[in-house]
Amino acid sequence: RGTTGASTADIKRAFKRLAMRSHPDVNKEPGAKERFIEINEAYAVLSDTDQRRKYDLGNANPFAGYDWGSSRGRSSSSSASGGG
Repeated sequence: RGTTGASTADIKRAFKRLAMRSHPDVNKEPGAKERFIEINEAYAVLSDTDQRRKYDLGNANPFAGYDWGSSRGRSSSSSASGGG
């Protein structure tokens, strides 16, 4: 879901709600710490105007343009050549 319609206050409010609910001291479920870290990383991006703009435009994805359907770029035991 994009953030283009969310205000800075909306993002901050959602972050605080999620952070309080997912904090490892409060949430003892497995994976709570990892979820809390993800929430903090997302907030770091979305609270920075420049990074948020890049995210909204789709430029923040480090895997953008990667062809997930082919073996090119992946390590392979049968071939070490990359091509193209």
